[in-house]
Amino acid sequence: MDFPTSPQPLKVFSFGAKHNVLISSSEDGYEQRRYIWPHKMRKFTLNYDVLSISEMQTLLDFYNNTASGTYNTFNYTFLYGTNSVPETVTCRFADDELVFDEPRYRKYSCTMNLIEVF
Repeated sequence: MDFPTSPQPLKVFSFGAKHNVLISSSEDGYEQRRYIWPHKMRKFTLNYDVLSISEMQTLLDFYNNTASGTYNTFNYTFLYGTNSVPETVTCRFADDELVFDEPRYRKYSCTMNLIEVF
């Protein structure tokens, strides 16, 4: 299943990586490190501003019904790099809740955190 293409998040969204490393420390001060998985896990933050009620409902329906919160995975396509090359990644929602704010009458905003999965 694919993430909704409309509405689009703001152009700027944060992008990061997480390396899941198991660190075991011994009493004499030595550490042993190993990767729990061999790939870095990328994280994305999508910011939406000035959503209409129907746009908000589209995102909320996808979160509740299609993705089932953090349970199901989905494909998200974003523009990567300076050449804006589209890349599709398999993600899931990172948070157990999705909150919409209403900063202006009948206009909504929200932030979504996604985690790449393999």
